Amino acid sequence: MRREKPWHVVELSGLDPRQNSLETLAGFAAQAGLSRHGWTLTKLSRRDDPENSRIVLRAKHRSGLSYAYKFQLKPESQQGFVTHHMRQERAFHALGEDATLTAPKPIHVSQDAQTSLFEYIKGHTFAELVRKAEGRPVQQLDLLKQAGVWLDAYHRTQIEERRIFQPKYTVCYYQELEKQITAGTATVPARQLFLAGIRRIIELAPQFEGQQTISAIQHGDFHLSNLIRDDQRTLGLDFTSDQMAPVGHDTSKVLLDFTTLTRSAHEVAPGRVVPEDVTSAFFEGYKLVGPNDPSLAFLLYPRVLSTLARVPQKKALRTEAKQRTLRRLRPFAKRAFQPDHFTN
Repeated sequence: MRREKPWHVVELSGLDPRQNSLETLAGFAAQAGLSRHGWTLTKLSRRDDPENSRIVLRAKHRSGLSYAYKFQLKPESQQGFVTHHMRQERAFHALGEDATLTAPKPIHVSQDAQTSLFEYIKGHTFAELVRKAEGRPVQQLDLLKQAGVWLDAYHRTQIEERRIFQPKYTVCYYQELEKQITAGTATVPARQLFLAGIRRIIELAPQFEGQQTISAIQHGDFHLSNLIRDDQRTLGLDFTSDQMAPVGHDTSKVLLDFTTLTRSAHEVAPGRVVPEDVTSAFFEGYKLVGPNDPSLAFLLYPRVLSTLARVPQKKALRTEAKQRTLRRLRPFAKRAFQPDHFTN
C-alpha cells in the first residue's frame, strides 16, 4: 500500500538549506490540531536580507481550508519569534474577531522551529492596491484614508492619557550617532545627506518641545505592505511592538511610505517630508489626533533617517529591495534636509 505524502510542494525551489525543513510541517500541522495529510504549499512571500530571512507559504488543504504558514531562519531567536506571535494574538483579540478592521487570526506557533500558522487572507496589500491605482491619485488617496481608519481603530484599543512630547530623546540618539559617523565607527549611506538630516532634526526639535500629543499602542512597522484588504475586511499584519508611544511613530511611517511610493520629490515643499494633500487624506480617516500633532510633525524627519540607516553603506551589500529604498528615498531626503537648494 502506497503511503500518502503529507505535503505537496510547488513553487518552492531553493526554499531552505535545511534538508528536512518541509518534513517538519506534518508534525506542526498535527500540533495545531490539523490533518497531517492532503496539503499543498505555495509561496506567498520571501525575505532574504542578511539580518532577516523568512518565508510565508499558503498551506491549502484538499478540504478547502487555507492557512498562512511562516517560518524564519534568521534571526535565530526562539523567544523573539514567540513574542512576535503573541503581539499578533493581542492585536487580533483587541480589535475583535468579527470586526471589519482587524488582524489575521493566529492558529499555532512553535518556538523550537520558529514557525507559525495564521488565517489565510485572500486579498491584496495596500501597497499592491496603490500601485494598481497608478495614474488615479484620488483612488490612491482614498486608500491612504482607509489606512488611517484602520490605524485609528488599532490605536484606540489602548490609549494612555495625553502626554507632553519630548523630542530631546530622539535628538540625543542622533547626536550620538553623528559622533560615531564622524569618528568612522558607524557607517550610513549618503553620508553628507545623512549628517545634514541630523542637523535638521536638531534645528527643528525646539519647535515641538513641550507640546501635547497622545500615546497609544504601537504597531511598530505600519506601512502599506502590512495592511491587507479582502472582500469585507481590512487587516493589519506583522506587529513588531506592543509598547505605548506617541502616535507619530506609526503615522510617520505610513505617510512616508505612501509618499515615496506615489509621488515625486518636487511635489513636496522644500523643508517638508510629505505633500499637504497626502497628510490631509490620511487624517480624513485617522481622527485620534489632527495633522498638526507634534509627534507626527517632528518624527517624519527622523523617520527618513531611520529608513536610510537600514540601507547598507556599501552597495555590494545591498539587496535589490534596499537599493530600491535608497533610490526612492534620496530625493525626498534632499528636499527635507537641504531646503536651501530648492528655494534660492
